[in-house]
Amino acid sequence: MSMNLRDTLASHGIEELSVVYVEGGDRPDWAEDSDAWTVTLINHPAGETITVPFFTGPGPRGSKPGGPDAADVLSCLLADAAGVINADGYADWLSEFGAEDDERHRATYAAIEQQAAQLRVFLGELTEFYLWEIDHDA
Repeated sequence: MSMNLRDTLASHGIEELSVVYVEGGDRPDWAEDSDAWTVTLINHPAGETITVPFFTGPGPRGSKPGGPDAADVLSCLLADAAGVINADGYADWLSEFGAEDDERHRATYAAIEQQAAQLRVFLGELTEFYLWEIDHDA
């Protein structure tokens, strides 16, 4: 039986500290009615925080009052980080998605590498546990 991300976060004292809707923060490469957020998570026992941009696709903003929560955000961060960590460099990561090399993909890969490093600081000794032993579906 796999462990649930949402429940595990709560048991480890990890939650959202702030979730701020960014008016006009839509990404030009996403659908017009996508939403942009700035989310800060806190790991209470470790005293660490992480702040990341987070985008949600088209849909009614009211479907999740207050925006994404810690499980929503960490689910995405962990999945992205696992993809980069498992890849044998940029070319291998790119081939996993069947994508062509371009500036946008290079920037995405670099951003995920940076966020993965931040995630390691944020989660500390729990990093490997969250990366490999938890079901990332929030």
